[in-house]
Amino acid sequence: MSKTIGFSLSAYALAGWSFPIMLGTIFTLGMIITDGLNGYLVAYLIKGMDKWSQMTSRTIGFLIGSFSLVISIYYFFMFLTSNK
Repeated sequence: MSKTIGFSLSAYALAGWSFPIMLGTIFTLGMIITDGLNGYLVAYLIKGMDKWSQMTSRTIGFLIGSFSLVISIYYFFMFLTSNK
């Protein structure tokens, strides 16, 4: 919820209360849908736990983790090189 609050506060500074409530709701619903689909995929993989399922689960986990790290590193270096 901390990201939702951060988005909402920044939107409040720009447009008042209605816009942050809408943004917070959309963000929260998006996270619920994403987590639900992830849970469905994990349940499907666990149900048929063979070599293919293990490889797929590990590959997806690796890709998601790598993607998150790449984004974090990119924005960290953008922060360091920004002209303040």
